[in-house]
Order: sequence, then C-alpha cells, then structure tokens
Amino acid sequence: MSRFRIIAFWACLFWAAAAVAQERNIAVTPMLIDNVDIPERLCPVMQQKLLQIATGNGYGSNSQEFVLTANAVTIDKAAVPTVPPQVTVGVDVVLYVVNAAEQLIVDEYTVSLSGIGRNETAAYTAALKQLKPRSPEIRRFMSTVREKIVEYYAERVPVLIAKADSYAGRGEYDKAIDVLSVIPEAVPEYPDIAARMSDYYVQSIDREADRAIQAAKSEMAMGRIESSLAILNTIDPLSSRFGEASTMIESLLQPMKEEEKETYSEEVAVHNQQKEIAAQVENNEEKRDKMVLEASYEQSVERTTATVEDSVALKKRITEFLASEQGK
Repeated sequence: MSRFRIIAFWACLFWAAAAVAQERNIAVTPMLIDNVDIPERLCPVMQQKLLQIATGNGYGSNSQEFVLTANAVTIDKAAVPTVPPQVTVGVDVVLYVVNAAEQLIVDEYTVSLSGIGRNETAAYTAALKQLKPRSPEIRRFMSTVREKIVEYYAERVPVLIAKADSYAGRGEYDKAIDVLSVIPEAVPEYPDIAARMSDYYVQSIDREADRAIQAAKSEMAMGRIESSLAILNTIDPLSSRFGEASTMIESLLQPMKEEEKETYSEEVAVHNQQKEIAAQVENNEEKRDKMVLEASYEQSVERTTATVEDSVALKKRITEFLASEQGK
C-alpha cells in the first residue's frame, strides 16, 4: 500500500468508525448470464439494472457466494403498420439470486415488460426502462432474499466458526477473518463473530509489527533511514506494538535539522497521521473496537475482491446451471 493510500485508508476508517453504526450490507454480485434474449448492445443496460437492484435495495455488490442475475425471454414481437413503421415487444425478465457455491436458486421473480419503438432495439430499450430497481415488487423480492440469506448463514455459523478457528490456529488470520466476514449482522451469534474477527485482526497486525520492527532495526543498524521509516510506517496504529514503532521513528527524526526532515516529508506525513489515530483511540476503547472491526472488514473486502472467481468463469457456471434448471 502506498504512503498516500495508507493516509487515505486511515482517514476513511476513522470517519467510518465515528459515524452512526449501521448494519453492514449483505452482498450479492450482479452478473448478467449469457444468451439473454435481448439485443446484445442492451446487455450493459441490463447489467446496470442488476447493479441498481442490488445497491438500491441495500445490498453490497461483491459476494463470494451469491449472484444476482437475470434471464429475458421474448414472449411477443410484432411489426405495427404505422407511419413510420414500429415494432412492439413483450418480454419476461426473470430475476434470480443464486448460491453460486452450492448451485442453488435462493429465489426468483418474474417481471413482465413491453415496449414499442421504431426498431427492435428501440422497442427492447423502451421495455427495459420499465424495469424499476426499487419498485414495491422488486423491493419485496429482495427483502425475501435477504431473509433467506440470513437463514442460510445462521444455519452454518458453527461450521464457519470452526473453520475460522482452524485457520487462526495455524496462524492464517486473514483466511480466518475472510471466513467470518460474510456472516450477516442479523444472525444471533454476530457479537461473537465480531469479537473473533477483531481478535484475529489484532493477532495478525501484532505479528506483522514484530516482523517489521526487526527488519527496521536491521536497516537502522546499516544507516538506512528512508527504508527504516518506510518499514516502520507499515505498522498498523491499532497494533499494540505501535508505541514501540513510533518511538523508533522519533529516534530517527529527532536528531535531524528541519531541512533534512523535508527529505522524508512523505514518511513523516504518514507517521503523523497514524500517531493521530493511535492517540484518539488510546483512551477510547469503544472507538478502538469499532476501528479494529472496521479494519478487519475493509481488508477482507480488498482480499476477496482481488481473489474472487474470474467473472467469465463464474458467468459460464451460472449460465450452465440456470440452463439445466430450466430444462428440468
């Protein structure tokens, strides 16, 4: 993470922790399947509709397990002998939320649309405009989906906790956090989930801090000031080792003249930002707990976004699954 990204990350995190607590969104990945019965040039329009349905109804838009998709079936198409000639279409759009990992349809909902235009594309465009992401019917559908996803995770909590503890026992704290980060806040066991995630995060950053401190000491022994500062600035201000790291940084900066410090202005800016964060949570346990939990979530999102299944492969898998379901 670059120096300025570090500053931006902690500024955003501090704001998030200070904000009024809100329930974390359940996530679904909006993804239009292949072979949808609409003109190809309108597929991006449909994809955007799926994104709006997810985010407009209180969902996150990146999930490791659940996909919001749609199929469109043309029910009626006719030329209208007007001047100029026009085309009418009737199309059923079937919305699906699919458990991608287990190949299960969580729920589905059909919206019947119609449109008229000077050609087929214009007619389909007019029809798709009638698909309202926050219509009462779609809101009810997405609310039902939310309840079913919460039930799904509630049933799996013991298994997920055991899996996370197994990872943590091997020192694989990131994997342990990622396992628990998908569990919605609505499950009864959530306070225990949050406490475990925070504990894993602190253990992880303390371990990384110990490594960074040892590496920085080696660099300092060889007189490498810039690399020493850069290494020490990687230490999380929420780590219990941050005080030691801060003292080491001050010992490097204290003997310098002001013009010499200017050489390391970026490193100094990062350090000052992190010191401010550490100072503000030092005597505020509630704020510190919120920031630790928020940091564990934020970094889990970064990891899962980077490692989520290739979208082409996932789309192919979902397309084939729904085709097999429709063929039954």
